[in-house]
Amino acid sequence: MRERSNREELMSEVIHSLVSWLTDIWSVVYEYHENYLLAHSCLLLCLNVLQGLAEMPGVSGHVLHPRRSPVLTTNRCKCSMSNMPISVAIHKQNGKLVKTFDLHGPHSIEEPLLWIWRDLFVSILAHGSPALKDKLSEMLEDIGTSIGWMSLERLLYGGKPRESLFATTPHLTNIHQAYDDDDDESDSDTSIVDDDDDSDYTDASSSNDHCSCPHHAPHWSDTLNTARLPLFALVESRLHTTFELQPSLLLYNTLLRITRSPQTTRHRLWRTLSATASTTPDTLIAALHIYASEADGSKIAALLTTHAHLLRPRDADTAQCAVAVLASTGYATRATQILERALDESIHAIHASLRGAFPHLSSPPQNHADLLALLALPTSSPLRASRLSQWADTVLSSSPGPMHPMAFAALMIGIPIMPPHGADTHAGLEAEVGALLDMYSGDPDLDELREEFRPRLKERFDGWVRVATGMNKGAGAGVAGRVYEKAVERMVFLKGGDVVEAMLAKLRDRPSKNHVLIALEALVAFCKKTSKRLEKQRKAAEREAAAAKKQSGATVKGDPIASLPFPFTFAASPAAGGTSAGRGDVDHVVPPFFGVMDEVD
Repeated sequence: MRERSNREELMSEVIHSLVSWLTDIWSVVYEYHENYLLAHSCLLLCLNVLQGLAEMPGVSGHVLHPRRSPVLTTNRCKCSMSNMPISVAIHKQNGKLVKTFDLHGPHSIEEPLLWIWRDLFVSILAHGSPALKDKLSEMLEDIGTSIGWMSLERLLYGGKPRESLFATTPHLTNIHQAYDDDDDESDSDTSIVDDDDDSDYTDASSSNDHCSCPHHAPHWSDTLNTARLPLFALVESRLHTTFELQPSLLLYNTLLRITRSPQTTRHRLWRTLSATASTTPDTLIAALHIYASEADGSKIAALLTTHAHLLRPRDADTAQCAVAVLASTGYATRATQILERALDESIHAIHASLRGAFPHLSSPPQNHADLLALLALPTSSPLRASRLSQWADTVLSSSPGPMHPMAFAALMIGIPIMPPHGADTHAGLEAEVGALLDMYSGDPDLDELREEFRPRLKERFDGWVRVATGMNKGAGAGVAGRVYEKAVERMVFLKGGDVVEAMLAKLRDRPSKNHVLIALEALVAFCKKTSKRLEKQRKAAEREAAAAKKQSGATVKGDPIASLPFPFTFAASPAAGGTSAGRGDVDHVVPPFFGVMDEVD
């Protein structure tokens, strides 16, 4: 397969042979009721062949992968093979057509495979021996292991993608509800021709008399139509087992959608969550997802109180959703506490990343003292500009040179590389690992490395800021103000706009620090906005205090009783004076940020 032309011809021949094989597999299990286990092995072999074709470079735009995606994983390649038209026709032994599939690309052959599997299972349940029926759970496990648990739900629909069934009926939350399904006649990708001459077949109108949901096939007999119910129970049982091991919101919704008793299933799933939520970070995130979708603030509050230590930085999206639900379900105080701590941790992470890019930012202490002296100079002073340039060159680490090709090859096969004497070890490693992450940007196996070397600092910080914005105006604004003051106290360089701009300019010259650059930009935008809001509130409070003082003075002056002669006078103590009392609540000083106190009207 070295020649591109020969390779495409050989792959086309492989696909043609595989497609022509499907009719024989279906006929053996459905018409002759024989060799069920062998047919199951043949269908698994077809899946393995498709996976092999999809994983070849320059072949497919989709990769069948059970771990990285429950069904399909998109690849960047868009060659002719990925869009190759494929027609699958299922015939009886007497030559009559049962079903056709008009597909595009090898990856789409998964649909007829699941369609045949469904007929295989209902045939076993209708005509198979008890020993064969006992093996159905293992066969379903084989399918789930090969192409993910989502394929089991698709199997119930005859291989059709779930989105195509539910997109036109968003109100449908359970498949056992009334379902007006006429896609067997109008679906552009598949078409069915019924056969009325065999007892195993019924026409579409007869099949639709049983039920209109997409769990039925028009060619099924009454016996096979009844056999689908045990298959339904087996799939649900298998999905429950998967949920106990790997719970997720998607699987939770799937079980509620396909079950015949949603309330009983919901209670069972919640019992499973209660037992497993605190075991691993993944199960905790799944539980928070599910409780947030159900708007159960009490369970979210309990989990975040006792097991918040299991949360990882990359779980911020789920934690933000959970805190937003807390704030809207009567747990505003607890939500505010979590929000303030999370914002403070996000700013701390940005500060730590800045210290990685600027390793001498605070060490030695002389650099910090130089920064304070720099900020004390007037903004337009020429001395400040020269001091700023000198300070930035002093605190910024030098960019590492490229790694030797042989050293990079050794790194790829797992051999540790000793850095040259005096080199910045962490910076060199970060640059090389960053290049590796760029090469495999969609690989979930590299999530840990990606979080270590390319953390999503900006996305996490912006997410928490959005949560604060969406909360009660007073609570969210109060949290933002307190966090802003802590940030300015921790990172004093935020007080100088020219200092921040110099740091941003240095970061722009280092592509490997782009995540730090955009995080600092987000922090700067937050500080500007919060500083302006606090300054506006302070000035409004001063105006209100002055107006109250003036009104109080006018009232005393116009009082007729005050003009009567008294043998003595009342001397007001300074502590009780209107000026001191009026300013007691507005003497809060907002830390200056970029000279914004002079810019705000």
